[in-house]
Amino acid sequence: MGPMNSGGEKGRTMRKKKRSSPFGKAIVLLYILACSLFWGTASEGAERSLRERFLDDPEAQWEITADKMSYMEREALVIAEGNVVATRKGQVLYARKAVYNQETGYIEVSGDVRFETNGDYLMGERATFDLRTQTGEVTEARLFMRENNFHVNGDSMQRLGPDTYLVKDALVTTCDSATPPWSITASEVKVTVEGYGVVKNGVFRIRGFPVFWVPYGIFPAKTTRQSGVLPPGLGYSSLNGAEIELPIFWAISDQTDATFYEHYMSERGLMQGFEWRYVAEQDSKGVFLFDILSDNVDRKDLGDSDQADISPFERTNQTRYWFRSKADQDMPLGITARLDADYLSDQDYLREFQRGLYGYQGRPDLVDQFGRPVEEILSPLRTSRIRFSRDQSDYSLQGHSSYYQRTRDNPFDNTPQPIGGAMYSLLPRSVLSESLYMRFRSDVDYIWRDYGDRGQRVSFGPEVTHPFWLGPFVEFQPSAGFSRATQFFEREDGFTDEVSRDAYDLQARLSTLLERTYDLEWGDTRRVKHKIFPSLLYRYRGYNDGSKYQPWFEPIDQENRTKLVSFSRTSGQATDPRFDPIGMNQNVVAFSLANFLDARNENEKGEVAYKQWGTLELVQGYDIGEARRDDEPLREERPLQPLMGIVTAHPFPNVEVDSEVWWDHYENEVAFTDTFLEFSVKRAGGRSDRYGIEYLYIKDGNESIGYNVHLNLTESIAAGTSLHRNLNQDRSVGARYYMQYLSQCWGVRVSVDSFAGVDSFMVSFTLLGLGDLGGW
Repeated sequence: MGPMNSGGEKGRTMRKKKRSSPFGKAIVLLYILACSLFWGTASEGAERSLRERFLDDPEAQWEITADKMSYMEREALVIAEGNVVATRKGQVLYARKAVYNQETGYIEVSGDVRFETNGDYLMGERATFDLRTQTGEVTEARLFMRENNFHVNGDSMQRLGPDTYLVKDALVTTCDSATPPWSITASEVKVTVEGYGVVKNGVFRIRGFPVFWVPYGIFPAKTTRQSGVLPPGLGYSSLNGAEIELPIFWAISDQTDATFYEHYMSERGLMQGFEWRYVAEQDSKGVFLFDILSDNVDRKDLGDSDQADISPFERTNQTRYWFRSKADQDMPLGITARLDADYLSDQDYLREFQRGLYGYQGRPDLVDQFGRPVEEILSPLRTSRIRFSRDQSDYSLQGHSSYYQRTRDNPFDNTPQPIGGAMYSLLPRSVLSESLYMRFRSDVDYIWRDYGDRGQRVSFGPEVTHPFWLGPFVEFQPSAGFSRATQFFEREDGFTDEVSRDAYDLQARLSTLLERTYDLEWGDTRRVKHKIFPSLLYRYRGYNDGSKYQPWFEPIDQENRTKLVSFSRTSGQATDPRFDPIGMNQNVVAFSLANFLDARNENEKGEVAYKQWGTLELVQGYDIGEARRDDEPLREERPLQPLMGIVTAHPFPNVEVDSEVWWDHYENEVAFTDTFLEFSVKRAGGRSDRYGIEYLYIKDGNESIGYNVHLNLTESIAAGTSLHRNLNQDRSVGARYYMQYLSQCWGVRVSVDSFAGVDSFMVSFTLLGLGDLGGW
C-alpha cells in the first residue's frame, strides 16, 4: 500500500509506504551533484521540486580553495589544482583538479572526486558536465545515501538530458562490507525522473551468487505514489498448503488508493482480496477490505480430525468471504460519522485464515489506526454499526444502526437487531441555583428479528443532582431521576401489544480526599504524592410493576456488557454492571477506597515530568434488597457482593502490572481474576528482552493462561515464543515459536504457528532498505 499524500493541510501519510527504487535514488543524487555545483539554466517542474528537496539555499555562493587557481583568458578556462575544496551550506566538493570553460559551459572534475550533501556522498574518479545541454557523466562512481544506508556503484553514471539518466554496470546494496551479503546488479539502468525506469539484466545476488534474474524490467521513478506490482508474499500451512500472494497497488488519486490481492493456495484455490482506502480533510479517513474464496474444500468433513479440530460445527458453504471496514467522516453541520463493519461467511473462516498473509495479521491493523476494537477471532458474534453524532457543549444528538451476526448458520435466528435508533442527551446544566444541575436523556430504537417479537422501544428520563460540601472536607452528591420506557411490538403470531414501565432512581455519594507529598531522591524522582479517595455510594432503583414488563431487546445488551465486566474499572459507580442488573429492583450500598501514587520527576536539565506509579482500588458492595427478600425462604441470603480489588503499577518504564480480583465471601474463594504482567530488560545496542504473562479465571467459566517471551541470545540472534492455553480443557489454543537473525543489512526469521488446529511454518527475510520480502 502506498502513502497517501496531498497538498497543504490535507497532507496525510498512511501507515504503509511504497518504497522508492534504489536506482531512482542514485540517479536523483547524481542530478543534485550537477545542479548544485555548477548551476545553469535548470528546467522547471520536476527539477525544481528536486532542488527544493535537496538544497537548503540554491542561491548561496560557493567558497573554493585550492593549492593553485588560475584563469586562461584566451581559452576562457578557470582552473583549480591541488586539494580543491568547494563548500556551500550543507555541501562539500573535494577533487584534485577542476576545470571550467566559460564559453562552452563544460566542466571537468578529476582525481578522487567526492561530493557530500546532507550526509550523502558521491565519489568517482572523473566527472564531466555540460551545463548547456544539461548532460554529464561520472566514471567509477560510488554513491552512498544515509537514509536506509544505500550504496550504489556503477562504472558510469550519465545524465542524458534534463530528466533522463543512465547507469552502466550498476550495483545496489545496503551492506557496508566489501563483499555484500546481498546486492542487486544490472548491466544498464535508464531512468526518467517523474516517469519510469528500465532495468536490463537485473540480478538479485547473495554473496555475489546470482539467485533471481530479470532480463528486462520497468519500475516507477516518481516522487509521488505510483501504481504497480508490490513484492509478493509466500507461505505454507498444513491446512491450506503452499501459498503465494501478489498485491497490485493502484494510486487512484491524492486522497484514495486501492490494492488488489491475488492469493493462491494449493489446497484451497484462489482467494481474491480488495483493499480501498481514503483520506480527506481534517480527521476523515476510511479503510474497506474484502476477501473471497471459492473453496476447493466445499464441505467440512467432521470425520477428519484436522477439520474437526477447527470447530465442532458443520460448514456446507463453498464461497468463503470476510468483509470488514472502519471509517471516520466529518460531515456538514458539525456531524461526525463512525462506521465499523465486520461480516463473515461462516464460523470457521477466521480460524482457518486468520494468520499468515491474510486475516488479522496480514492486512492493515484497523484497531491501531482507528482506536476502536474488533471482535475477537473466536467470538461467535460479529458486530457492525454506524453512528452519526453531533456533540455540542450542552447536548449530544446521535443516530445509530447496528447489526449482530451469529457466525453459526441458524435457520431460526432470533437475534434482536437494532437497525435504527436515535438518542438525545442534555448534558448537566445548572438550574435555579449554581449548585443544582439537571440532565435529560431520551432514545428511540427499532428492533428487528428474523424470528420472534419485533417493534420499537422509546424511553426518556430527567435527572437532577445537587452536590454540596458538608464542612471543608466532605462532599455530598445526591441525585434523583425518573425514566419511562415503552415498547410497541408485533408478536410472532401477528398480534400487536404495548407495554410501559416507570423507574425511579435515587443515588448518593459521600466522599473526601486525603493526600500527602513526600520528598524522595530516587533516580529522576524528586517527590511522590499519595492520594486516598474514600467514597460511600448508595443507589436505589425501583420499578412500578416489573412483572408486566418483559424486556425483549435488552438481553443482547446484557450479553455484550457481561463480556466487559472484567474491564469495567468503575470504582463501584452505579454504571458498574454489578450495580445495574437490567429489569431488576436495586437497593445497594457500596464503599470504595481508591489510592493513587504519583511521582514528580526532574532530569539533569531541570525539565519536570509527572508520572503515575500505580493505583489500588477496593470496592465492597452490600445488597440491601437481597438481605430483605423473603420470597425464597429456603435460599440462603447473600447480600455481601464480592470484594473487588484493582491494581495497576508501573513504577519503572520497563514494568507494567494490571490486575483485577473478585473475592467471594460466602464460598471463601476467588470468583474472578484477570492479571497481566509485562516487563523488559535493556540490552546493549538498544536491544531489549521482553516478557509478558496473563492469567484469566472466571468461576464456573473460563480459565486460561498466556505468555510471550522475546530473548536476545546474542547481538544478532533472538528467539521468542508465545502461548495461550485453556486450562479448563487442558489444551493449547494457540502457540508460536520463532528464531531470528539480524545483521547490519539483512535478517531472517523462522517461525512455527499453531492455532485452532491449523499448523503453519514460515521463513521471512528482511533486507535493510527494501523491507520484508515475504516468506514460506
